[in-house]
Amino acid sequence: MQGDQNMYQLQSRNKSPKSTAGAKRCIGIAVLALTCILSTRAAFGRPLPDVASKVDEVSTLMQNHQVARIEILHVPDSLLTRGRITPVMLRSISRVRVVVDNPWESASLEGLLASLQQVKSAKTRETGEVRWAILFFDATGKETCAIYLGSDGSLGIFQDVSLSLHGALLTWAKSFIKDAFLTGMPVAPGGPRALP
Repeated sequence: MQGDQNMYQLQSRNKSPKSTAGAKRCIGIAVLALTCILSTRAAFGRPLPDVASKVDEVSTLMQNHQVARIEILHVPDSLLTRGRITPVMLRSISRVRVVVDNPWESASLEGLLASLQQVKSAKTRETGEVRWAILFFDATGKETCAIYLGSDGSLGIFQDVSLSLHGALLTWAKSFIKDAFLTGMPVAPGGPRALP
């Protein structure tokens, strides 16, 4: 019996450091996970400084004629998919692509610049499905910026940050497409064109 007690004490001493280390590891992981969750939740609803500076950069590039092309991509709401449409997926399955060469020549440039300013004060939010994209390219054809929008314009993804928007960018994109193609507005050389 004395031997059994000694054996039990030996086993519990041997298990104690392992179980203590395991418990500490679990507590550490739980604290890390909680910290990540709380910091993410705290970030929702706040404007991000990187977004504002990038909006200013893109606006300046457009005003200085350094954005040579803007592309508007769209996936119609009638196109159903198995999962949520992400920015990467939108680029590959878009059904509408409108290209604006020399956007500084367009009368709607001021509307785009004003709509972009609203992005600067947008608050972060949880991500969702996107159906629209506005892509900006320099003279070499390099993409300098991309903005993705949900079907109603209230969701925006800019610089990989999901934002709560008021719909001004989507209103601009729809209005631009309508004015350029549906009303038969004369298009100047270098103006908008639709691509398959």
